[in-house]
Amino acid sequence: MDMAYTEINLDAIASNTRVLCDAARERGAQLMAVVKADGYNHGAVDVARVMVDNGADQLGVATLAEAHALRDAGIDVPVLCWIWSPEQDVEAAVSRGITLGVPSVRHARRAVEAADVVGGEVPVTVKVDTGLNRSGVDEAEWVECFGLLAAAPRVRVTGVFSHFSCADGGDDAAVAATDAQIAVFERAIGCARECGLEVPVNHIANSPAVLSRPDAYFDMVRPGVALYGIDPLEEPTELSARLRPAMSWAGRVTVVKPIARGEGTSYGLTWVAPTDGFTAVVPIGYADGLVRAAQGALEVTIAGRRYPQVGRVCMDQIVVWLGDNAHGVAPGDEAVVFGSGDRGEMTADQLARGVGTIAYELVCSPKGRTVRHVLRSRRCESMADTQALGREIGAQLVAGDVIILDGPLGAGKTTFTQGVAQGLQVKGRVTSPTFVIAREHRSLVGGPSLVHVDAYRLFGEDPEGHSDASADPWGALDALDLDSELDEAVVVAEWGGGLVEALSDSYVLVSFDRESAVVADPESEARLITWRRVGRG
Repeated sequence: MDMAYTEINLDAIASNTRVLCDAARERGAQLMAVVKADGYNHGAVDVARVMVDNGADQLGVATLAEAHALRDAGIDVPVLCWIWSPEQDVEAAVSRGITLGVPSVRHARRAVEAADVVGGEVPVTVKVDTGLNRSGVDEAEWVECFGLLAAAPRVRVTGVFSHFSCADGGDDAAVAATDAQIAVFERAIGCARECGLEVPVNHIANSPAVLSRPDAYFDMVRPGVALYGIDPLEEPTELSARLRPAMSWAGRVTVVKPIARGEGTSYGLTWVAPTDGFTAVVPIGYADGLVRAAQGALEVTIAGRRYPQVGRVCMDQIVVWLGDNAHGVAPGDEAVVFGSGDRGEMTADQLARGVGTIAYELVCSPKGRTVRHVLRSRRCESMADTQALGREIGAQLVAGDVIILDGPLGAGKTTFTQGVAQGLQVKGRVTSPTFVIAREHRSLVGGPSLVHVDAYRLFGEDPEGHSDASADPWGALDALDLDSELDEAVVVAEWGGGLVEALSDSYVLVSFDRESAVVADPESEARLITWRRVGRG
């Protein structure tokens, strides 16, 4: 069990990518997904694959090392790199088809030199400064830079790009600054074409502009943080409201202990208990990326309920005030620092506002002893949503897959399995396996059968029992005289938590959380469903 971890929800990454790709396509634009800084600390290779699978045309990174990492992972879509030095091994980069961002005449000369050495066509995109006054070719040098590249037969200039300074602001000054940059950018495109360059794919729209300025889409948009579910705008738009945060950061409670009224906690005893009560300790501190300024702003969520973090943030841990601990928080419970909000927890944006920073910084903060877990998770508001998710997953399953459903009574496991059956296109009505240990559903389309199993009853146990490590689940299934060979079927096992090692060393674990979803609204039908493949990719 990891004591501190982030969970990266690839289902949210996929959804965000589709939302932004659809917006771009409506205006005839491509989408470059920015995965710099290890995919904003979400895992560049994992998120890049999902983004490409869900419509991203190109990828953008800051450094050559980041670009090489994508190529090393077998990702072969165009990759633009915009922070590099002419002293680096540029030839190695261009030989792998990495597109160089050219921010100066000096960089342009080095790109031409690399093209001559490599001998093949070298793609470059010219970065022009339109008002951010950071990196980019100044207007006074456009003609020299464009002319140099136009005269190089082995250099292919894919376009020009730039970066907005104030697109996230909604006041008149910010809007005026963005308008001015668009005008300069249009001049840059015109100048490039006058110098003999085609520049077919031009882009300036970062996440704020993608969400609020469709007039800035040009030929391609280049979102970053929005792909990870973070809204950078001061005022949300209809498009930004559809984003889903992809990262949660949590730890496991290590200690729950009493504290008397008037006693303080943590260094400096800056917080004093207002009544007799209890505190919990969570092993996340500033060495793990939690800023000390979080004191007084952070509320940690345990089982769907928020508790204030109290006292100073230490290097290795924080203290949480539980009051009278009416809900029985205990060691080992998950304590969420921030997440999607689906379980009532703070979002990165909410915490960022509390500590006086931006959500970009917070999602990039988890480090040190924090372990990254990659999974997929979705909040299903109704039985129909649960069934639809099962159908979506079922359509991706193949013969030999084992699906373990773990969750309490009434969590929606059978409803989910009904959706899996629809996705697999099998015969028969799927019902709870409570009264039949295993039921087989044959395929209607020549695909794998579905074998629906009550895992505990298979071993002669009830859901409150424990697994028998000596049991032979495959032998028990074979003894049921099913028509299908198990390696030619998809096995869905309810009450499978704790038995997965016995069933298979490769499986999809699907967990159902009703408690966290309904704390705020006991009448809600929502459940949080998380799934991940264990044992192989």
